[in-house]
Parts: sequence; C-alpha cells; structure tokens
Amino acid sequence: MTSNTVAFVGCGSMGAGMIKNLIKAGFRVQAFDLDSKALAEMSHIGAISSSTAAEAAIGAKYAVTMLPEASHVESSLFGKGGLAESLAKETLFIQTSSIDTSAMLRIAKSLSDRGIRSVDSPVLKDAAAAANGTLAILSAGNPRDAKDALPVQKAIGESVNYVGSIGQASILKALNNSLNFTIRAATIEALVTGAKSGLTIQTMVDAFRKTGAKNLYLDNIASAKDLHSGLAPKMRAGLVLKDLKLGVTQASSVGVPNPIIAAAANEVAMGEALVDYHNSIDPVLALLERIADPEWQYSEL
Repeated sequence: MTSNTVAFVGCGSMGAGMIKNLIKAGFRVQAFDLDSKALAEMSHIGAISSSTAAEAAIGAKYAVTMLPEASHVESSLFGKGGLAESLAKETLFIQTSSIDTSAMLRIAKSLSDRGIRSVDSPVLKDAAAAANGTLAILSAGNPRDAKDALPVQKAIGESVNYVGSIGQASILKALNNSLNFTIRAATIEALVTGAKSGLTIQTMVDAFRKTGAKNLYLDNIASAKDLHSGLAPKMRAGLVLKDLKLGVTQASSVGVPNPIIAAAANEVAMGEALVDYHNSIDPVLALLERIADPEWQYSEL
C-alpha cells in the first residue's frame, strides 16, 4: 500500500476534473473506466491507465468512485475484476456519487466484512467545479475514517462538511439535489406562464429577484441575458431524474409526503424524451414549450 496512491474508477467529466486535481496535489492516480477514450485522456494528464478496477486497486491507500448509479458502484467494487479483488485491508474507500442510502450502507457493510473502511462522500456542484477543484464535499462515516479521507477530499474540493454516520451524506445529497431541481422546475413553470401571458423574461426576472422567489437560476438567466443559455443543463436528464427519485424515496422511507418533488420528477420524466442524450435544452423547459407554445419576448434582455 502506497501512501499517496489513489485507485480511481469513473473518468467521465466529473471524474476527469477530480483526477486532474488529485495529480496536481501530488497523488499517484491509478485510473479505470469502461470508456477507453476517457481512460486514454486521463493517461495524457498523468494518471496511470489500468485494464480493470482490480488492477487500479493494487497498492492503493485510497479508492474513489465517481459513477452514475449505485449499481455501477457495486459492480466496480464486487463484480469481476472489481476493486475489492485487490484492495488491501484498511484501504479507505471514498464513494463520491449520488446513490441511495441503502446502497451506501450495503456497500460499507460488504467492504467492512473484508476489512476495508468506507466514507460516504458525495460531492456538490458540477463538472466545472470538479475541474477547478472547487467542489463542495459532504463526508460521513467513522470520525477516524472521515479524518483520514481529508487529504483526498481537500485535493478535489474547497470545502468538506462532516455530516454524521455512513449514509447521512447520501441522504443530504439526495435532499439537496431534489430541492435544487424542484426549484429549477418551478422557476421554468413561472417563466413559461408569464411569457404565455405576455410578460417579458426581463420583467419577470427583475421582479422575482427582489423577493423570496430569487434563486440561482434567475441569476444565471440575467447573467446570460438569454433564457435558454441561462438554463443550459449541466446534467443529463436521466441523472436529474435519478436524483429527484432519490429524494422521493428518502422521504417515503421516513413517512414524509413529497408531492412537490414527485411532481418535478414527473415533469423531468416526460421532458426527457424531448431532449437529446447530451441535453441541449432543459427537459422541463422542452416539455412546457412543446405544450404551451409560448412566445418568448427577448427584446428587453
């Protein structure tokens, strides 16, 4: 086990930024991704390309995953050629994706049975923040393990918030994202309604920003001086829907009604079919434009 070696699985846009900053901080990164092109790009910036996750784990002190779904995380750990085949006892696994709490607890238990420690550490913000090393990081687990994860977390983010035991960070991430995307959907509904009623985007944005309706999306629209650019998606519709569902599932698990977030999830689900894989437009905006056929008034923007 080498003190500065990180086994990293997941070289997509988020993972790429995290890997870049780990290398910049002096870590040796042994990377693996099913996407050979993404993996090749990581080797160009100094990561050591591995043919399997198990190979990436050889000699690593830390293992980090940044993957879309809980099933991908579990497969990268326990599937054929997975990290768990090579991780030494006392290795620290740092899970940074948005996954459900039950999956995080299951993963931590399975790793603990193998003598491997875990920290539940989903990240906030987007790929641009990952590239800049300015992610906000949630951290949960045994206090000793959380402390030991700090060198890795501080290399990829500007803040680390310890929130409690394993699973608590995943809960908070689900609530953050579901609230975030619900606010976005409600903002789009208000703007489309206003446009259909004859109001300009500028008039609405100016008014909303003076009250409790103010939110980041209105600021983005004002900065871009264009509705569609200001609401340009930073996540694929499928991932947004996954995160909204995680919020609904968590609420259901503790007996809290969640009809507003559930409605936002339904809107995203209906709009997903109207956008391409890379999300050229927000799925809720695409849906409401298709239904309402508003006449956008950009003249004052």
